[in-house]
Amino acid sequence: MLVLQYNILGGVYGVKEWFPDTPQEVLNWNERRVRIAELIHSKDPDLFCLEELDDFSFFSKKMEQYGYLSSFAQRPSKPDGCGVFWKNEKLNLKSSDVIDFADGTQRIGFLLLFERIGSNSTNNKLYLLNTHLYWDNHQPQVQIDEMSTLLNRLKSVNVDQSPTLICGDFNFLPNGESYNFLTQRGFKSAFENYKTNQHPPFTSKAKAPGKCIDYIFYKTNTIPTITVAKLVDLGEESLSNHYIPNQGHPSDHLPISAHFNFSSL
Repeated sequence: MLVLQYNILGGVYGVKEWFPDTPQEVLNWNERRVRIAELIHSKDPDLFCLEELDDFSFFSKKMEQYGYLSSFAQRPSKPDGCGVFWKNEKLNLKSSDVIDFADGTQRIGFLLLFERIGSNSTNNKLYLLNTHLYWDNHQPQVQIDEMSTLLNRLKSVNVDQSPTLICGDFNFLPNGESYNFLTQRGFKSAFENYKTNQHPPFTSKAKAPGKCIDYIFYKTNTIPTITVAKLVDLGEESLSNHYIPNQGHPSDHLPISAHFNFSSL
């Protein structure tokens, strides 16, 4: 199963005020959203998560043409939120739940339970959490509290230790306090052994030097087991002397994606 994670830089955020050095034609939302949809389609994921999604109507209709169903969770008092899209021949949505952190950050988690169609396993469940954590990684306790809320909700429903993925823009760096909080609780980053056996140098690069803040985490102690089969190249080398968004990259984040295998137990 190919899973993709992408903060798309919503239309309300991709403005000259925040990207003064980016040409207006690059920031134009009507053009960017088409390029984003085409980029995702070219990668052909089975399941993908979007953050800063403030044009769900466009993406749901566009991706439906390619065989995807979708669901959306809006942030409180904000125009954007988290969107999850899946191929309807691969997954069947059983339930969804919006998790409001209620901490004043207007951030949320989005928990979905899928049935894996065609699975040979006696347990064909797949839990997916999509989130966009508080932006300031210098305040790790806020992020840790938000992750605690997510994990407590998972614990309340995931009693059978089913395969679980957490995708999102976490706004924290590898091996920091917030990152370690999650990895010390049974989750592993799919990209911890990217290329030179470490995380990518960046997944977001609106300015130098860029930051690795987007992740796909998977739970390691599940039945059936879930493992990383293959990582998809981010193409970050081509951006060593460039910033995003630009003509080739419609967001200030790169999409990250990984192939996962599920055991047949």
